[in-house]
Amino acid sequence: MGRRGHDTHGSVPAGGGAYPTLPKQRPAGRAKALWIGVPSALAAVAALVTAGVLLSDRWAAPSATPDPTPASGQVTTTADATPEPTPTRTPTPEPTVTRTPLPAGWSSYSNAAGRFRIALPPRWQARKDPERDSIRVTGPGSPGALIVEWTVPDIPWDDPVEHWAGLEREIRARGEFAGYRRIGIKPTGYLGLRAADWEFVRVRGGETIHVINRGFHTDDGRPYALYWETTHARWKQDRHYFDTFARTFKPAR
Repeated sequence: MGRRGHDTHGSVPAGGGAYPTLPKQRPAGRAKALWIGVPSALAAVAALVTAGVLLSDRWAAPSATPDPTPASGQVTTTADATPEPTPTRTPTPEPTVTRTPLPAGWSSYSNAAGRFRIALPPRWQARKDPERDSIRVTGPGSPGALIVEWTVPDIPWDDPVEHWAGLEREIRARGEFAGYRRIGIKPTGYLGLRAADWEFVRVRGGETIHVINRGFHTDDGRPYALYWETTHARWKQDRHYFDTFARTFKPAR
């Protein structure tokens, strides 16, 4: 995809995706290798997500299957014989359903295409990118935006820290991101998976933007990026949005 990025919201990255916008020229055969550092730009979002619907705040759990009743055998007795005791069945424990409590007023949103669910604040909306495998979530109370991206790479990767570091090197080599300053690229445990948080600031339109981008993939190889940004002046005030988004994000099994 070519470079079509333009800001549609005061705090949304140019291009709007969970990856920085890079120049159009790139090596052949890497058109979709977004997770190795060659992102494309996001077109202007136009409609509410139609693939996702609001669901309950938990996944359905399989019902318990009772143990079969042991077959009763014939008992032969004599005058002084004592009948054998009937076997006692051990009850099968009920399955445990894991629930993720939602903050007051938040709703559970599910996206079928991305195979995940996440909680959204009151009156916040998720809009599908028409050209990328991602949604953008915005709403009242903050100039910030969350982008959830699930693009499958052409070239797989294992180490999320090295993945982000490689993308950072490309950005710097191409002279992207005015005023870019890395705060950190740190490994983190997330959902029992290997993940990495890439935190940085940059200048856009004369304003400093603060970003945290969490990258990881599931055991079956599905990659995700949870990208949150807001103005640097509101970073501490708005950080709780990212923390709650990350806490309530659940990939489908």
